[in-house]
Amino acid sequence: MKNIILTLLTVLFSNSALASDSCMNDDLVLAATGDMLFHGALYVQSFKNDSRGDFETLWGETTPYLQQADLMYTNLEGAAAPGLFPNGKVDMTMSEVYHPTNNMYSIGAIAHNFSFNFHPESVRALARAGFSLLSTSNNHTLDRRVKGIGMTIDFLNENNFDHFGTKKAGQSDDELVRVIYKNNMSIAFVSCTYGSNLKIETDQLLYCYDGGAPGQRLLGLVEKFSKQTDLVIVTPHWGTEYAETFNKKQKRLAKALVKAGAKAIIGHHPHVVQPVEYLTNSEGIKVPVLYSLGNFVTNQSPMDWKDQVKNESRFKRRVGASAFIGFNFNGATVQFSNLKVMPTYMKTEYQGERGVRKLLPAYKQLSSKKNLVGSLDKAMKYFSAKFKNNEVISYEQLRSGIVCE
Repeated sequence: MKNIILTLLTVLFSNSALASDSCMNDDLVLAATGDMLFHGALYVQSFKNDSRGDFETLWGETTPYLQQADLMYTNLEGAAAPGLFPNGKVDMTMSEVYHPTNNMYSIGAIAHNFSFNFHPESVRALARAGFSLLSTSNNHTLDRRVKGIGMTIDFLNENNFDHFGTKKAGQSDDELVRVIYKNNMSIAFVSCTYGSNLKIETDQLLYCYDGGAPGQRLLGLVEKFSKQTDLVIVTPHWGTEYAETFNKKQKRLAKALVKAGAKAIIGHHPHVVQPVEYLTNSEGIKVPVLYSLGNFVTNQSPMDWKDQVKNESRFKRRVGASAFIGFNFNGATVQFSNLKVMPTYMKTEYQGERGVRKLLPAYKQLSSKKNLVGSLDKAMKYFSAKFKNNEVISYEQLRSGIVCE
């Protein structure tokens, strides 16, 4: 297995001054990212110079680091139903072409269309980058209604993704869960959402809550698969958008999930990073709860680049956290063992009136720009507040290389 070297030559934030060496030599390492949001402007950029779509350039500078893990996960924030319009009409003759105004996929204009259906090439690009695990249960799951769920499942199956969180009509709830086998471990992935943008009654996606209480359907699946596999990882779509810390409902659900048998919780939806906590289960095993990893790829950005107040307040929406989570065998039991976090930053460079967006390892990009480092520190402060062991990966560490030979 590939090991991840995380050698902290100097620490992290602009006001830190510690030094440490460590190596994630765990039995399994999962790389997890936040929300994957293909806004229209990202399509316009990706198709500008390549009729097939040049999506890898959006996140390509982070790929060499993420690929060092054994598994790569992201949240697919919408349908992936080729050729499907919001009204249910299907036109496969147009499914591989991006038209910025026809509404099959995201509209390529500012502040338009947040009903997501991802172009097939954008999702294939994720596979080429190494993402094999996708959660599909979120508030945009029904953006192409129930038909979109089935078409998304078919498309992801055709492209060999391990996806979880939705099922086809008539299937058992076990189909909402994906069990994979890696490095002699059996791992069950479970995803849920706080709700949906469209109020459609269906059992084809998994909800996190029953009213305000932890969802019994969700907890039942976690408990069931915790008895059948070595490791259950839950990826809830929860919390309050743009809130820098978690709310009481998140905390209550996290405790219930740990009690049911989850051994790691990786959250998303707020579009900003939220804190990490470590809970302890009834067996005394530590369980990491990453309440929100923020955005991975996005076009959320300041409304006015000349207005520094707006720029500062919205900066955190372009900051994400890619987490490397290690698990080890402890006798016959698998448990969490290690956490490292790579901050990311969705940079926009303007070429005339057109913005060019690119996801970068944040400290690598900003190391010489003190004002931006200060903004990054503010965006990360709640996330990193409870870290004790240099979990955040530094610029120096990235520069020196993070792969164990």
